[in-house]
Amino acid sequence: MSPTLIDLPSEILILIIQYVLQDPPLPPVEPCETNRIVFKDMRGQAWQGGCGKVFHEQRFLHALSGRLPLLLTNRQLSIMTKWVWGRFDKDHVLDIALRDDLDLFPTWVCIPAKTNRIKVLAVDIRLMGHVISPDKARRQTRDDGSRGFHWSFYRLLERFLCYGAAGEMRDAETQEDDTSLTSTTSLSETYPEPTYEDRDVTVQTLVIDVTSAATGFQFPPDDPDNIWNLRWFHQHRGEIYDGLDGYATRPEWVAGTLARKLSQLLSMTYHTAQHGQIMYERVGKIHLLVNGKVRWEFNLSKKLRELHFENPNDTFGNLDTRDRIDFFQRWKEDTLQRRQDLGLSD
Repeated sequence: MSPTLIDLPSEILILIIQYVLQDPPLPPVEPCETNRIVFKDMRGQAWQGGCGKVFHEQRFLHALSGRLPLLLTNRQLSIMTKWVWGRFDKDHVLDIALRDDLDLFPTWVCIPAKTNRIKVLAVDIRLMGHVISPDKARRQTRDDGSRGFHWSFYRLLERFLCYGAAGEMRDAETQEDDTSLTSTTSLSETYPEPTYEDRDVTVQTLVIDVTSAATGFQFPPDDPDNIWNLRWFHQHRGEIYDGLDGYATRPEWVAGTLARKLSQLLSMTYHTAQHGQIMYERVGKIHLLVNGKVRWEFNLSKKLRELHFENPNDTFGNLDTRDRIDFFQRWKEDTLQRRQDLGLSD
């Protein structure tokens, strides 16, 4: 009888398994709504109306594709694969296809052993299709910034910080019982509890890389960055919009917009404090890249230490005016200590 893979010495078999697992699967070439759904399992802080949709995977089979054959071959190989995978020091990797400046298609490329303490979350944003059309942009935005595609990204991050890399939560009684995922109460009573158990996920370093994967469209001959921003964030009409949707969106436009919106949320002002606080409580640093090169860096511990308010009209507009400054000071002190305890400080 010919020897099989299982007959190899365990040291060699482990090396083979490691070799297979080290090569993550490529993300889908094109975004597709097949086998995807819009999750409705979290209230959250993100503005819900007018934004594009986030089409989630129904099952995270893509991230499993590299190890699925090893898991299904036989019991011994499955046990060894789980053992090797549980000892891999790998990053969480999420691919996000942004279609026509509007809809998001997140695909988990790598999900290491389950934990709610993440060292690195690498997010690759690939721009697909063309610049959003003037008509859609006018219907999707408001001058006050309460709408726009950036809220879809925020909603995705917010959900991950509460649930981790989880499928749609359907029933509290059927959630997976995993002792490695602990639940803690949010620091702030102003932040609404998720619909299901909050796993209190933290990320030491969030790396966001924006690239273009558009096919059939070229970048515009000039760099009308201001035109693209006006189209997204204002209600202007006129020739300024004509023809731009025949081109591909430049990665620096999207990255620049995300950088500005991140700065606004982290400023903890009257309108943004309730959105920014979960990021301070659960994220260490943020690196924002364009085509693999770092363009913006956010050291959240440093930014939090520098925040100071004396006028109650400047922060936490969702609270009673008399409570805002005292609450901010208590929250800041507690959050700085929490960050140190969880290894989120610089």
